[in-house]
Amino acid sequence: MFITNLQIHMAVRYLLRRRRQTLICVLGVAIGVAVFVAMSAMMKGFEVKFIEETVEGSGHAIIQNEPRETVTRFLEKSYQDQNNLVEIVRQKPQDKVAKIRNPARVVEMVRNLPSVVAAAPTVTGNMVAIYGAKQISISVIGIEPREQTRVTSIGDKIVDGSFERLYSTANGVLLGDGVARVIGARTDDSVTLTGPTGAQTTARVVGIFSTGVTPVDYTRAYMLLRDAQVMLDKPNIISEIVVKGDNPDQARALSAQIEAITGYKTESWQEANNNFLSIFVIQQAITNIICGAILVVAAFGVFNILTMSVMEKIGDIAIMRSYGLTRMDIRYAFLLQGLMIGVVGAVLGTGLARSIIYIIRQFKFPVEGLVKAQGILMHENLRDYIVAACAAVVITMLAAYLPSSRAARFNPVDILRGRH
Repeated sequence: MFITNLQIHMAVRYLLRRRRQTLICVLGVAIGVAVFVAMSAMMKGFEVKFIEETVEGSGHAIIQNEPRETVTRFLEKSYQDQNNLVEIVRQKPQDKVAKIRNPARVVEMVRNLPSVVAAAPTVTGNMVAIYGAKQISISVIGIEPREQTRVTSIGDKIVDGSFERLYSTANGVLLGDGVARVIGARTDDSVTLTGPTGAQTTARVVGIFSTGVTPVDYTRAYMLLRDAQVMLDKPNIISEIVVKGDNPDQARALSAQIEAITGYKTESWQEANNNFLSIFVIQQAITNIICGAILVVAAFGVFNILTMSVMEKIGDIAIMRSYGLTRMDIRYAFLLQGLMIGVVGAVLGTGLARSIIYIIRQFKFPVEGLVKAQGILMHENLRDYIVAACAAVVITMLAAYLPSSRAARFNPVDILRGRH
């Protein structure tokens, strides 16, 4: 059945007769929509920042120097029968240096994959950096700078000094700005680095970088590949190969493909940061629950005003039914009231959300948690506006359904006789 002009006229007339209550309902829906969009933008702002900096700063996938299965079942070939009375306890790992064998060949294989943009070999390990009386444990990555800039954005994150100076400076080191801040070192200062086997050298700080991800900036340093291999006592050893694909969203599939080809465990950026991504999912779920509750409260307001409207308009309903209006006409007239409140509230709510997001973006202050930023990060998404607006309309329509059904069930004869 099509909506008629009479039904629209009835809906508008009833809403305008109770202007104050109608306005309150509309504002309730608008506030619910605005809060939903603004909170989603706030939560996703930090999530998007973290993902962008993580993906661009650490690569899409990392080939590690070990197979996915790390337990060596050295008796499996001899004792394949499950009924054998053999039990292996307190198995000791093999005493050998973990490394990627024939790394040049592995890098070439990976680079030849159609979905791979670049791949760069690295060596990793832990050192202690000492400057004056201050010392800090750092994670050192040995790199070839030109190759590294193809797989990560570290070359664009230098805030002081130069990335290329790693080539021209003996034992040069790039420090995260958090590391530099903790020990008080600056560019061209000399810091003492101590490797895991006791090797020690004086390194010159050739630059300071800031990725915007706090755990990285407070723990990481970069050295030239050959210098790091010497300090870590890993001569000619490649620990990891950083891979950049053509689509970061397909990193899991790319990692699985590389792992199948090379035989080495390959972690996508999603797998490496699974804990943080899980937190973001929970955070977004909590946001949706809170905002959904606000919209439900607004829906109760719609339900209340339409129920009161039905009770007040019983006489009008009887007269209209006597003049030939059907039950559907009455039902649609009241459903249209809920629809109008929902639509107007959704439109006002989206406009209010844009204003709130704009105002929040104007406040600039240092924020340093999981990521570093100036002010609260807001990430607008058209999908959030659509979801919030549609949810508001659906909820208000559901709230209008019971009052409209009640109005449609009234018998005009019973109403005129006072038996409603």
